[in-house]
Amino acid sequence: MRIKSFVAVAATVMSFAVSAAAAPLSGLFEIDIYNYNSGGKSGNAAATEDNVNARAGDFVGTILYDGALDFRIDTRRGADGGTPLITQFLDTGTGSYSVDTGDISGLFLSSGGGSGDPKFGTTTLFDIVAVSLDMPFRKSFFGDINHDDGMTLLQNGSVIAGYSKPTSERTTSYNFGGGDFRLIYASANGDPSLLEVNTNVAPVPLPAPALMLLTACGALGWAARRRKT
Repeated sequence: MRIKSFVAVAATVMSFAVSAAAAPLSGLFEIDIYNYNSGGKSGNAAATEDNVNARAGDFVGTILYDGALDFRIDTRRGADGGTPLITQFLDTGTGSYSVDTGDISGLFLSSGGGSGDPKFGTTTLFDIVAVSLDMPFRKSFFGDINHDDGMTLLQNGSVIAGYSKPTSERTTSYNFGGGDFRLIYASANGDPSLLEVNTNVAPVPLPAPALMLLTACGALGWAARRRKT
């Protein structure tokens, strides 16, 4: 019984140590929001740093968002007809936010492509900068970003992943090596709109006591087998 108990404990420690956990990226983020009309041009709705810089006059506010980057909305069959408000989109996230500057109330998230509404009308750009990331995301991590429309991920000012053009729902993989985290996301041409940043956390290394426990279990198992022989 004693040997079996040791083995059970060791198995539990081992499974915890080697398993990689998948989780949404979470932390505290400062998000600058730009809201404007793309004038029927898809290029004006691209999620790029150049486009953000060109939209200085369309800045509407900054929010502080605390939680996971997991936003998804589709109101095409509802009363909003596929043109929700920016606040409705943010409310779909599991985190909480507060407006730091400006006023985003009453502003539509995006529109275009619907009945009587030309493509690439109202567009919203989100310039998301991490103030701090929750553990275990403080160093390097990798994963996938589900998005509709475009997105660009930057590390220390350099682009490391992205599909910046307007698109249907797609998944883009990334590998973040640490440093400054910045994510630019565009919502354009009506619903659906989604931004879900998923991560795969590296396995937790075995601590020294756990390694000693596994070694002891191996020795006990070998001794028990010798006795049976």
